[in-house]
Amino acid sequence: MDTKRITALNILKCKCPRCHEGKLFKYPLTWNINRMMQMHRNCEICDLEFTPEAGYYYGAMYVSYAFITAELITTLAILYALFGALSMAVIMAVVTVVFLLLSPVNFRLGRSGWIAIFYRYDEKYSQKLQREHK
Repeated sequence: MDTKRITALNILKCKCPRCHEGKLFKYPLTWNINRMMQMHRNCEICDLEFTPEAGYYYGAMYVSYAFITAELITTLAILYALFGALSMAVIMAVVTVVFLLLSPVNFRLGRSGWIAIFYRYDEKYSQKLQREHK
């Protein structure tokens, strides 16, 4: 199977970039901001440290920015396709609502994408593969 596709899928699932099995976040996506942001310290499968140094996830803002840009361009394209030209006030209102609703998702995707840049999938850490070869 295509490794790039698997990596992209695991970024969307917020899974460990090394084993593709462990969860990055302790809790499912909720509107409780305190719980939504909590990450595991290490992967429960391969023991990868998710925060190797203080400030590690500052770069995740750039990944999050890419997701936000794609989402807002898609929103604008859908608005234009459905309603044609709209006033700037309507466009800004819709874009603001979409941005606010997707902020928790973008927070997680930004972190998941950022850590995936620095750590690659390594099949020796996969428990699924180890079970299949026994």
